[in-house]
Amino acid sequence: MLSKKIVMKLVLGLFAMSVFLVNCDDKGLRLLSQADQARMMQKYEQADRLYQEALALNPKHGTIHNNYGILLQIQKRWDEALSHFQQAAELYTDPQNKALAVNNIGMNYDIQGDYDQAKIYYQKSLEINPEYYEANLNLGTIYFVNNELPQAIASFEKTLQIIQKSTANFNKSAAVQNTSQFLALCYLKTNETGKAEQIVNNLLQIDPFNERNYSLMGDVFSKKGQLEQAQTSYMKALNFNANSINAQAGLALVLAKLGEIEKAEEAIKFALQINPEAAITYLNAGLIYQIKGDLTQAIQNWQTGLKYDPNNPELIRLLTEHNAK
Repeated sequence: MLSKKIVMKLVLGLFAMSVFLVNCDDKGLRLLSQADQARMMQKYEQADRLYQEALALNPKHGTIHNNYGILLQIQKRWDEALSHFQQAAELYTDPQNKALAVNNIGMNYDIQGDYDQAKIYYQKSLEINPEYYEANLNLGTIYFVNNELPQAIASFEKTLQIIQKSTANFNKSAAVQNTSQFLALCYLKTNETGKAEQIVNNLLQIDPFNERNYSLMGDVFSKKGQLEQAQTSYMKALNFNANSINAQAGLALVLAKLGEIEKAEEAIKFALQINPEAAITYLNAGLIYQIKGDLTQAIQNWQTGLKYDPNNPELIRLLTEHNAK
């Protein structure tokens, strides 16, 4: 499964839509630009100083507050980031930037795992600007992790429609891929494998070098019981990114189903080393132990996975079946 946070990215204030600095000279604009550049170069201490200098010149400029909030969020200074996003939302008067700042408030909660609060602010962002694709996408991911699949599918399909007709300046190809990948996962969860396969085939035509597309194709083949094809797809994904959790965990389970238990155990151990908090790894580790006939270890892995993803329907189903939740 794709990580929830794969789509999480903070959104910069739109210079074209924002008000210009008031009562200060070009120095304020230069400071804001320099701060953004320093942040993108990961020179966070320098960026912090420049944002503060820019705010000292104009404390009521929405874009300075918004972009400073992004820096603070990167540094996990959650409360400070929230304060600046809130100020940005209050200061912006145009719907595009106001929705952008409110969306960033939602992401501030989202990244911390407070999905209920995040959902509230994504919905508020869409009330301000219903055609804001990132808020639609982010709301879809909330529905996805909460296993509200019909709502997730509706959000992702709407996101794709918005992207296709949008005239805004952003990376449309990346946006389409991100959204389509989540949509394919939804269809895999609802057992609409044909729809998922069609989406992934289209994604591979768009970008034949994207490891997540091959990992998803592995999921499709695995769901169809075509284990050799699944193995090939997961291996292709790992050729592009050896640290892909989804491909590594998927490959491990396929190897176990093919009877190659030792290789499966090696693959799942490597996945756990990459990310010891990925629920998909514990889910598949448990399934591998189940194939081995070690139900005790299987249940222990599923219980651990549920700690990291309390709403995971497959983990809940397996533990309920074995009266172990």
